[in-house]
Amino acid sequence: MREIFKHSIFIISLCLLMGVSFSSCTTANVDHTDMETARLVVSGVVTYADGSKANGIKVSIYGVRAETEFADMNTYNYAITDQKGEYTIIRYRGRECPTEVVVVASDPNNVYAEQTIFAPITYDTSPTQDKFNGFATANFIMQKR
Repeated sequence: MREIFKHSIFIISLCLLMGVSFSSCTTANVDHTDMETARLVVSGVVTYADGSKANGIKVSIYGVRAETEFADMNTYNYAITDQKGEYTIIRYRGRECPTEVVVVASDPNNVYAEQTIFAPITYDTSPTQDKFNGFATANFIMQKR
């Protein structure tokens, strides 16, 4: 019961944090007038060397997490590839506008070697879409150990 309460408080706190508006950004060429709900979206496809889709691979992001942040949050700090080998991680971008994010693909069964990609982040400033969202793509080809 105590664990459920702790997790509930954490989720409520996270939801409240995601709704807070931040106005600080370290990239000089970004308009600071609309910083609400800025997101970082990291997505891609993971395949095996033979071209087949890699299902069940854990893809994690680093470089945007606070050291004290709870690391094991599915679809926020990591995702597991689906049957098509696809994954998407959507998280609150934070106060900074990084230029890249570190994306790591790892096989929970240890058959395939871990891979790391430094993926550049592009920011959407189109008036027809959510402003200041960051997008990164990291596609992996898993190699056996």
